[in-house]
Amino acid sequence: MSFLEKMKSRYTVKKYNPKGTLSEETVQQLKDILQLSPSSINSQPWNFVFVKESSENREKLADASYWNKEKSTTVTC
Repeated sequence: MSFLEKMKSRYTVKKYNPKGTLSEETVQQLKDILQLSPSSINSQPWNFVFVKESSENREKLADASYWNKEKSTTVTC
């Protein structure tokens, strides 16, 4: 599949499965991929945060999410 075809088929997830989990292997793969994401001047100025699931963490994340606060606290299938 070409990059253009992938971009034409992408979509935004509006609801998440509250019982869904990622294996430690998948999380590590994501971390490895993110570290390889280039920036325009090759400085990679970003930081990524992986949050383990808990209602306390969800509330803290929601407070920092501004317009997505409701989505952060009400996860539905």
